[in-house]
Amino acid sequence: MRELKEELEALNGVLETLQEMASNIDVDLTMLQIPLLQYGKTCKDVEAVIVKFITHSYRSWTSFRDWTKLIYLGEDISGLRNMLVGYKSTFMIALRYTNM
Repeated sequence: MRELKEELEALNGVLETLQEMASNIDVDLTMLQIPLLQYGKTCKDVEAVIVKFITHSYRSWTSFRDWTKLIYLGEDISGLRNMLVGYKSTFMIALRYTNM
């Protein structure tokens, strides 16, 4: 879970940088339309899975049993983390490309 959280924070930083760049300079980021839409869908799907599997958790306490049942697209939490790494890599490549 800690690695997933760290990956989400890193991905969020990349997305914030992309957002700042898009609003401050005239840059064409249409190449990111599909990856961004896919990432948004992934986030919504994962949220739905989490809501489904937090039956034993409460606001201030998360059940370990709930987290062990969490599966997205046949993958466990590390599979989800790897998917986020792929999105982050895609967005970082776009950032480097636009900074050239």
